Amino acid sequence: MREACTSSMPKQIRHLFVSLLYNNPEIPNALTLWEMFREDMSEDYRFQRARSVGARLIPFEEGDFQNSLHDINDQFGELSDYTKNNESYDLPMPTMERLHVLPENAAVASELAYDVDEQKQIVETSLSLMNEDQRAAFGRILHKCETNIRLQEQAEGSEENKIFFVDAPGGTGKTFLFNAVLAAVRSKRKIAIATAFSGIAALLLKGGRTFHSRCGIPITLTETSMCTFRRTNQLGKLLMKSTIIIVDEAPMCDRLAFEAFERSLRDLMRNDKPFGGKIIVLGGDFRQTLPIIPRANRSLIVSRILKRSPFWNSVEHLSLKTNMRVMASCRNQAEAEDFCSFLLHVGEGTLPVDDDLPTNTVKIPDEYLLQDEDLVDYVYPDMHLGISMDTASRAILAPKNSDVDYLNNQAMEKFPAIAMRLTSADSIFEDDDDDATAKYPIEYLNSVNVPGIPPHELILKVGVPVVLLRNLDPVHGLCNGTRLKIVSMTTHLLTVEILNGSHSGNTAFIPRIDLIPTDTRLPFKLKRRQFPIRLAFAMTINKSQGQSLKHVGIYLSSPVFTHGQLYVAYSRSGDPTRTKIKLKHLPRIQGFFPNKQGQYTRNVVYVEVLQ
Repeated sequence: MREACTSSMPKQIRHLFVSLLYNNPEIPNALTLWEMFREDMSEDYRFQRARSVGARLIPFEEGDFQNSLHDINDQFGELSDYTKNNESYDLPMPTMERLHVLPENAAVASELAYDVDEQKQIVETSLSLMNEDQRAAFGRILHKCETNIRLQEQAEGSEENKIFFVDAPGGTGKTFLFNAVLAAVRSKRKIAIATAFSGIAALLLKGGRTFHSRCGIPITLTETSMCTFRRTNQLGKLLMKSTIIIVDEAPMCDRLAFEAFERSLRDLMRNDKPFGGKIIVLGGDFRQTLPIIPRANRSLIVSRILKRSPFWNSVEHLSLKTNMRVMASCRNQAEAEDFCSFLLHVGEGTLPVDDDLPTNTVKIPDEYLLQDEDLVDYVYPDMHLGISMDTASRAILAPKNSDVDYLNNQAMEKFPAIAMRLTSADSIFEDDDDDATAKYPIEYLNSVNVPGIPPHELILKVGVPVVLLRNLDPVHGLCNGTRLKIVSMTTHLLTVEILNGSHSGNTAFIPRIDLIPTDTRLPFKLKRRQFPIRLAFAMTINKSQGQSLKHVGIYLSSPVFTHGQLYVAYSRSGDPTRTKIKLKHLPRIQGFFPNKQGQYTRNVVYVEVLQ
């Protein structure tokens, strides 16, 4: 906090204060922190008062601190979907009103606060740019929304349920369509809830949040799970008043999450209509990666996809076929059509195969292969420029975390800046064994490297790209998967620039937080206090899903291992000339095969998912 106060605006300091407490609930001295830094967090309110009376400097008043407490309380509500407030962290609740008093249900008020004229303009502009498929899908969804709005005005609870699934291969303009639908509903002063399975996809939707946080999906799922919203809490009241709920990247989500949501909505709305009578719009592409279920085999993964849910038979399917990303990137129509065809063949597993080769082994067209050039140098040719380098639109993709670490370390060695070593504080979480430290010494805990959390030792340089590993502040663009660039760093605080999403270009703070991996094979719970980031010159293919890039390198030290990975990697860029693949030769597995021309690798596609 002290480091941030030396160079940051009060609003940024308040955001950091909330982030620290929300992500580190064990901090014992929240009230002490508030009392130490309340003047730094309230300086903007004192300045506004001074300006209103024509003075340069006036003393702090209690109203300045009360306004800050209001802001902090609001931020806790936004982060927790209004289940937490100042009292949850032993902080004082504001006792004085401020100029703009929040309504009873801030969640509903924020969804109704969109400017109607602005939303109408978005719809008008979007309609003029839509292709035939987008316009047809937009019309069908909006017609159903308008019907339900009329029915709701006649008698509450009379709405007719409808479930849509928008089948949209990467680049076909699904996000553009969804934002137009959201604007159309909001232009009628109705509530449209925008969610996505991944944080990155949620950032691309206006007002978007992750599906799990916005809809109260439990972390542990069973066949009888229920969501956390109720008729009496703010999230429940928001969902009750909603006209439409959009869930992007739905095929990535476990069907048990949707079934829990469906049961909970019926309970919330007190009827037996599917999803409680709400209009649900699901979007995604089953050619892409499926739900991640640790240590699951193919049959278990397939059994947990959305298509295996009981309500799937009542879904109306809408399709987007024109790949706008490819059309905008390619030099001519013929090149665009060839690349679109190639992507669909990869995604559907219909590329030609040779019976003499291992199952599902396909040839990589020569024009997509990177032969002798280094992959890092190809994707980042201006690495020597350091901090001014364009990193937002470039990435190297690999299927395994070990490959990603190798590539990131290789890129870091080439990056021209002074390195800073930042180590974590590791311990065992809630262990009742007094001999735990003797069993697992600190040196061993430091050596543990678990997917989803940062390593014990982070080596960072100013200007390097990193990826966020937790949802720190989704409202302001800090989601799991957000790419960031290091602007400055100290032992306790990182200042970063957001590189993607609707908050691109904004500056934010990243504090150290406690990270506890939930699904590991370790015989204990590891607690690691570290900055929740990893280097992002390279990232896993699964982490890249939902992102649009201009320059893509694909590194395969071994073949992809699950459905959709090769397709996701290829479809991140719309320009085939800016996507290259580097294969490591493995005898009789991938690379060169005897008596065969070219290079080959495996393409994993679960054909039963696409049927």
